[in-house]
Amino acid sequence: GRADYGNWELSADRANAARRFLLKNGVDAQQPKRVGGTADKELAYPKQPRDARNRRITIIMLKGSHLLIPDAAAPESPGATVAPDSKAALTTNPNGTAPIDILGPSGTPAPAKNK
Repeated sequence: GRADYGNWELSADRANAARRFLLKNGVDAQQPKRVGGTADKELAYPKQPRDARNRRITIIMLKGSHLLIPDAAAPESPGATVAPDSKAALTTNPNGTAPIDILGPSGTPAPAKNK
C-alpha cells in the first residue's frame, strides 16, 4: 500500500463502505447514528499500530431501530462477512446500539484494497 494510506484512511473507507452496504440492503438512512473508523484513536493493539486487527469500524444504530441483514447479502469487500453474533446483538441490545464487525473468511479483518 501507499505510505500515506494508513489505518485511519482504511477505517474511514471501510466505514463508508459499510454505510453504503446498510443503505443498499434496506436500512433507513435515518437509522445509523454513527458509522466510523477508530484505527487512529482506539487501537486494539496499541503497541502494534499497523496491525490488521486495528482496522475496524463501529456502527451505532438509533434506539428502537431494527437491522436485519439477509443471509444472502454480502459486504462490498470480497470474502468479507458480518460477524454472526453481531446480527443477534443488533436486535437484542436493550440500548438499541451494537457494533458490526466486518470480518474476512478466517475471522480476521478483511484485507485492505490497494489504492
